[in-house]
Amino acid sequence: MIPTPEPTTIDGVVRVLDEIIDDCLIKKSRLGYFAALYRRVTVGVRRRVDNGLYVDGSRMERLDVRFAQRYIDAYFRQRRGQRPTEAWAYAFAAGRDDRPIVLQHLLLGMNAHINLDLPIASARILDNHDPEGFKQDFHAVNDLLGALIDEIQDEIATAGLWMKVVDVLGGPVDEALCSLFLSRARSSAWQRAQTLHALPPDERPEVIRRYDRNTHQIARRIYAPDSTISGLRTQLRYVESDDVRAVIKAMR
Repeated sequence: MIPTPEPTTIDGVVRVLDEIIDDCLIKKSRLGYFAALYRRVTVGVRRRVDNGLYVDGSRMERLDVRFAQRYIDAYFRQRRGQRPTEAWAYAFAAGRDDRPIVLQHLLLGMNAHINLDLPIASARILDNHDPEGFKQDFHAVNDLLGALIDEIQDEIATAGLWMKVVDVLGGPVDEALCSLFLSRARSSAWQRAQTLHALPPDERPEVIRRYDRNTHQIARRIYAPDSTISGLRTQLRYVESDDVRAVIKAMR
């Protein structure tokens, strides 16, 4: 049985993400899209910790490791044929489908990780560490994610992917969509983290199950959007690259 890695530092998280990305490259798995994006975010957090840009860099590293561990646990559970949370199970199942466009695969991963994993990890940080300045550091990651959207879009456009087409046809529509989703998701995650932190430990599992069900419902809307967006998705799917490895490598 494949063991689940348990990194203790951001560098360790990056190494595990590299293992996941390599596994996806071998399998030509679309799950590598989110893994590659997540690696970029993690490296960005590490750079900002090293540069002293957070109120408490060591606390942000602890959050990063705890947060990443939930994704790592989910990935290796599905790899072993076990079932992760409902939100991750849905995202992983969609990864075996070639109909969704790249953006949908990314949003499914971000949805599970931000709307479910982030509040759980953040609540644990609030339980065990001084909360002073934590909200500021928490929301500072929004700026990092927004910058990465632009950066990654420019880079993967060189692979002839759909984002280049969207830029030509509709301007920064995709960027606005991602930024809006991320902003709302992280605001919601902060509220959920505070709610969990305020609850006694024995009451948290039921609330977490409710968050999981809600996150799963959001995933269903991302995967099968309304008819207007669905038609656009179909058109974009015809023009984006089918070379899964090229997409992952460009994003990495």
